[in-house]
Amino acid sequence: MCRRCEKFGVDCDGYESKIEPRRSFKKISQASRSTTVPILAPRLPTVPGPLPKSPFHDELEFQYFQLFRDRVIPHLIGFFESDLWQRLIFQASETDHSIRHAIIAIGGLKAITDVPPAKYQRGPQDHVEFALSHYAKAIQAMRKCSLNGTQDLRTTLINSLLVMSFESMNGNHNAASKQVLVALELLSENFTRDQAAPSPKPYLEEELINTFERLDISTMALADYRSANKHLALQWFGQERVDRMPEFFSSMNEARSYLGLVAVRLAHWIHAALPDDLLHGAFNSHVSDCAPDEYLPSRQKHLDEAQRWHKAFQPLLDQSRVSKTGCNHLAAAVLDLLYLTSYFTAAVIRESSQPYPNTRSFMDVFTQIVSHCETILKASSTPVGKDIYMVDIQVICPLYYVAWRCPQRTLRRKAISLLSSYPRREAFWDSACSAKLTSWIMSLEEENCDEEYIPEELKINIVTLLDFNTVSRGGHFRCMVPQKGSGELIPRETIITW
Repeated sequence: MCRRCEKFGVDCDGYESKIEPRRSFKKISQASRSTTVPILAPRLPTVPGPLPKSPFHDELEFQYFQLFRDRVIPHLIGFFESDLWQRLIFQASETDHSIRHAIIAIGGLKAITDVPPAKYQRGPQDHVEFALSHYAKAIQAMRKCSLNGTQDLRTTLINSLLVMSFESMNGNHNAASKQVLVALELLSENFTRDQAAPSPKPYLEEELINTFERLDISTMALADYRSANKHLALQWFGQERVDRMPEFFSSMNEARSYLGLVAVRLAHWIHAALPDDLLHGAFNSHVSDCAPDEYLPSRQKHLDEAQRWHKAFQPLLDQSRVSKTGCNHLAAAVLDLLYLTSYFTAAVIRESSQPYPNTRSFMDVFTQIVSHCETILKASSTPVGKDIYMVDIQVICPLYYVAWRCPQRTLRRKAISLLSSYPRREAFWDSACSAKLTSWIMSLEEENCDEEYIPEELKINIVTLLDFNTVSRGGHFRCMVPQKGSGELIPRETIITW
């Protein structure tokens, strides 16, 4: 019996290619994955009645569970091997009702866009109602276990991951981000627990921890409600692990693990250094703010660590560019993309001696970001009308920063075009919303300037989200537009729906 099966109290009886009652689930091998994420076509017949010797109440639950496995999981995995998404979550669902109901609920949401309505099949409203019903069952089961004290930390974190996925897929980004912050607090308490405590620390897979590290980046990139003092402390989390970073990485997964830590520390520095208004993020940003002088040495330390990561990653990156086989070159592009975006967002913050951020000095970075994103999007595109959902930040956030912060109009238009041409959602980020917002920002800047490069003094550096409606999928935004000659900031507002 393997350690994970023993932890979850299930029989270790192998992994089948097809989901069967009371059996585990086959791990998707690297060899079986193409560079383009596979698209399957499951049917959802309504077959009432319980299935014998099965954790599913009826065939319909089973079909939605399969939809999660076949349509959602390949995108959650992306271009990396993932024991978390390919094995651990399914094993946990065999004994935990809340996890199983949450998986079925997410399958219901996915069916809205992926299962075409037909005369004898269920329509979109049926999928919504079924998803909400099982989500309510999942929440009820979670609360019951929490009150009884019978849920361990690993199961709680898996549940948090699934709840976050459901809420963000459903457009409720506020609830999703709060779920991530709660999970991060639980992880922090676990890491800082007194060594003399009588109860041992629970075993947690490294991939599960790393997933929440990357989700922390996504939360901070969009909106963050933690104080500057909190971020000031968190920027140094994991220093011993950073100090042990190898000279060269042996695999993409090893490089990914260290990059998540390096990038999240950089993000915490940004939120610690900028003014503490509790609303920093991409949609509530004053990117013209300067970093206080006393924070500059710590920024340099974080940037040096990021460059050390990239040096250790360079041989894998070079090798992937030569071979371009399997998913390795795409995995390398994803990692390099996160590195470039993280480095830029910290390095571009101006010092007190600078009147404006010098975005033009990062043109090479902007160009590389767009190139990587185009490669990734073309490799993972889906048929028209099909939406992609991912837990990790991949291309939306980097393209958003290029579309907003890059001074060159041509490259910005290409970034906006990629955002609008490939509909997808990554954690709390929506490509359609990002494309429409940055297109509006660019149009405001072009009212004052028709040059290829927008001067720094005419770029919009203040964006504020005034209101957000998760039901109608709309946002009320305000920008402060600098006027040519006077520099006066004029407020402009718009409502964007997607």
